Amino acid sequence: MEGLKILCLPSGGGQQGPILAAAGADVTVIDISKKQLEQDGKVAKRDGLTLKRY
Repeated sequence: MEGLKILCLPSGGGQQGPILAAAGADVTVIDISKKQLEQDGKVAKRDGLTLKRY
């Protein structure tokens, strides 16, 4: 998945985005819920991953 651009709409619980980022994808997560975006951010930070969140 290296370099593949993925849009997660909505974020779906904070697991899919980080999993895809760990596989090498360029991931953007969009969700109306701040709580969901925070969860994605926590998992990404914990695992040293990069996600764009909106």
